Amino acid sequence: MADQKLTALTEKTAISDGTSPNDDHKALLYIVEDPTGTPTGKKIELETILGRGYAQIASESGGSVTMGIAATWYTITAFDTNYSDPEYRASGDQANNKIVLADPGIYLVMYQMSFSGTQNDTLQFRVNWNAGGQDQTGCTRKLGNNDVGSCSGMGLVYAVGAGSDTDLILEAQVDSENAITVEKCQLVAVRLL
Repeated sequence: MADQKLTALTEKTAISDGTSPNDDHKALLYIVEDPTGTPTGKKIELETILGRGYAQIASESGGSVTMGIAATWYTITAFDTNYSDPEYRASGDQANNKIVLADPGIYLVMYQMSFSGTQNDTLQFRVNWNAGGQDQTGCTRKLGNNDVGSCSGMGLVYAVGAGSDTDLILEAQVDSENAITVEKCQLVAVRLL
């Protein structure tokens, strides 16, 4: 690409299907910084503008995990599988039951869990980040007779500043001292910006 005007370049009219980690998110765009003052031509990667990244921890083994929890918040420890972005915007850490957001940005955080426990127990779930206990991702479920419960929730997390990782942890509490059995669960973070 030697000395061509922008208007002479071949136009790309569709994005790739995203099956390769080096698809369109690495594309370079030409921008003009300070167009009304002292214009300067610069390049920027598409992923810098749009954001990118995801991480997920899940229980995939097919087994269930029984946990003793109480009226205080407990970390869900049933995770056995990681899925993470190959470009490292977020990383799943099932061994420590968390997702680590290493880059600043806005992330959509979602969880889903199916479980069983004692009839008439009321369980609450939430995503906690950086020991902040964020209830806007909360879900409450009361178990019936021979019931398998399910809860899900989502919310936005603003991860600040590189070097100050944001840890996401799925937590639960129950209004009794009874245990729950986690059948399946997942915690997902997707970077939006």
